[in-house]
Amino acid sequence: MNIPPVIVTQTCTHCGALSQTKSGKCWLCFESMNTPNPFAVSSPTYSESAPSSPMSASDIVFSFLLGICVLLTLLIGIGLAVQDVGMLIPFAILVGPAYLVTVLRGFVTTRSGNPRPASLLLTFVVSLLVTVSIAILLLLGTIIVLFLVCIGQFLK
Repeated sequence: MNIPPVIVTQTCTHCGALSQTKSGKCWLCFESMNTPNPFAVSSPTYSESAPSSPMSASDIVFSFLLGICVLLTLLIGIGLAVQDVGMLIPFAILVGPAYLVTVLRGFVTTRSGNPRPASLLLTFVVSLLVTVSIAILLLLGTIIVLFLVCIGQFLK
């Protein structure tokens, strides 16, 4: 059984040609392959970026908490759909902005880096609280206005 000889390909430091000769001389410029070219410009070397670090313990905890919050709101929505489908509209009005803001924040931070689970959880909770607070204030304002209108009708 014949094994073919191993041919080493080298790049000439003088002219840049690829050479597979065993003589040690370039086939194009006939310079020695072992002597460095003092005028050669070295090409920049690019190293691969370091792999991203694994998630820390706090990232895992906040991811878990965010998952629980999302799961609970989805289960509440499913429960409302089973009891009364019409209640899904106000529920979507309350929870929809929180989901939308959290997803948009996730996409925006993905372009600039990986989103932190803590910031996503905080975004979801705060936007949900703001939306619910605004809804409560609007409901209270509506009740007060209707009460004043009713009192005005009785005073006539």
